[in-house]
Amino acid sequence: MICSMTGFASDTGCLNGVSWRAEIRSVNGRGLDIKCRIPDWIERFEESLRTELQTYATRGHISVSLKLEASDSPSDQAVLGEESLAAILGALERIEQKAMDIGLSLAPSRAADILPLRGVLVSSEVGQQRLSEQGADLLEALRPMLRAFAASRAAEGAALKTIISQQLADFERLLAQAKTLLPQREAAASKSLQKNIDKIFRAENEMDPQRVAQELALIVIKSDITEELDRLDAHVASARKLIEQKVANGRKLDFLMQEFNRETNTLCAKANYKELTDLGLGLKVLTDQMREQIQNVE
Repeated sequence: MICSMTGFASDTGCLNGVSWRAEIRSVNGRGLDIKCRIPDWIERFEESLRTELQTYATRGHISVSLKLEASDSPSDQAVLGEESLAAILGALERIEQKAMDIGLSLAPSRAADILPLRGVLVSSEVGQQRLSEQGADLLEALRPMLRAFAASRAAEGAALKTIISQQLADFERLLAQAKTLLPQREAAASKSLQKNIDKIFRAENEMDPQRVAQELALIVIKSDITEELDRLDAHVASARKLIEQKVANGRKLDFLMQEFNRETNTLCAKANYKELTDLGLGLKVLTDQMREQIQNVE
């Protein structure tokens, strides 16, 4: 069963007197891109979290945030990160000076804008000591949220599978209609071609019949759309197979949509028959709709 690259989950808890609040969300992406906003003083925790996440997802832009809050004990209160604060204020001072040098006026900085920056507020040494060596326990506490995140991607994937399956069914229906039009198209093309040949022979009495036959053969070959219809049938079968497999097939499906698009473009270009052109345009619309959905498949 396919999975979506869109997912969300959040959770809260308390570990050794320190409350935590975590959130994870993901959107579609070409590869797996994990961004973590977590305290950097928990030993090797980010590395462990990234490794854990790779067991739940193979593609997508994933953002994880983890916030810790100390207990009410005075020894657990958050304190200013003096080094980080000094570096940030120094950078702000240099930015303001540069702006003044070129005549720009910047809005005054506010403490509320600076406090959320990384390293400005940190947990006290007591709170850090409680968790700095308990990354494994914290990761275990986060696993229910990670499973809920994976479940949300699976649920979204199930919905995508239903939509794509219906679009493939509609695509097959239009293909079947196109095949029924082939005899009518052939008859109309033959009539038009014969009319044009008669005009040529009346206008030019010295035409070489063999050369005319060669040109007619080329026209027939170039206007034949049987191969395009057969390949589109094969592409539909391949797409159905891919969405049933329990592996990440998003890249394969995306490539297959390029082939859908190429064949439908060729079909429209070679149709030369209004009813068939209309069906070809319908196939192109469905291809674009499927591709839009498949871009979110893992």
